[in-house]
Amino acid sequence: FLEYNGARIRRLQFSSGVVLIIAGSGTTGAISTDNTIATSTNMYYPRSIWGDTNGNVYYSDTSNQRIRMLDHCTGTIKTVAGTGSAGYSTGQGSATKEQLFSPYGLWGDNNGTVYFADYQNYKIRKFDVFNISICENQPTSQPTNQPSNQPTSQPSTQPSVSPSSQPTQQPSS
Repeated sequence: FLEYNGARIRRLQFSSGVVLIIAGSGTTGAISTDNTIATSTNMYYPRSIWGDTNGNVYYSDTSNQRIRMLDHCTGTIKTVAGTGSAGYSTGQGSATKEQLFSPYGLWGDNNGTVYFADYQNYKIRKFDVFNISICENQPTSQPTNQPSNQPTSQPSTQPSVSPSSQPTQQPSS
């Protein structure tokens, strides 16, 4: 799930109830360079998230005018659509050479096509993910024992201490 204001992507491990940070430094701001360790990257109001069948996670980095991908193989973030400059391009080139203006919701199909709302351009757009490398190995990053309220190079196995993810108290019977 996304933390819009917290600039992070988290994952809930259902078996243990532990919430892991899988991407985002917690710093809202200008885009980090490609191939940055996922938990060290900046986000600027991420709006939507989708995961493909290979374990890659895509998100709309709305105010950075890009769609980015957490690479399941390397644990790094890279841009898959958008130049980082708000505007509109005709859709004739590579997805990373196209201008976007506030990309929002996104969704992908099983054929490798990701659809998203180019909100301020009033368009539904799409790109093909098959030109993105697919790994055949297990992911290289494994959870660590570091508390998840600290940016790390890998997800944490400790419960988050941020207020937005505190467990709720169940009423006693």
